[in-house]
Amino acid sequence: MERISLIKKHLPNVAVITMYARTDNIAHKSDEDLKQLKEAGVSDLYIGVESGDDVVLKRINKGYTAAQAREVLEKIDASGLPYIVNFLNGAGGHGYGIENAHRTAQLYDGLHMTMVNTSMMTVVPGTPLYRARLSISSCSFCFHEVP
Repeated sequence: MERISLIKKHLPNVAVITMYARTDNIAHKSDEDLKQLKEAGVSDLYIGVESGDDVVLKRINKGYTAAQAREVLEKIDASGLPYIVNFLNGAGGHGYGIENAHRTAQLYDGLHMTMVNTSMMTVVPGTPLYRARLSISSCSFCFHEVP
């Protein structure tokens, strides 16, 4: 809350304050913490859900399941804090994108986010995900690569 107060004090023309968070960051917040963020003036909370498919979430090492993500999103809904969810295009890999999208839509169904943001999956050379992609001859992990 201190940072929000400083923004308002020193940058009075700022009309929108947003924050980024992982699903597991919010899981540890109380309902009161979330309500205080809203009262302090947070316009939107960006949540990096990335996928609603447990296979994909495990593959990209998110550290939570779709059910756990749903629980967190319902908690944010209940607080009244506006939020945006991120969907990671390409996280399903070649041939699994439609299934990943369907399961993610099921996760989001009935929730009240203000927007679904999409971004492209990027695989960085030298990471475990990059090595896994290289070891699969059928290119099940055909993602955008960082040079």
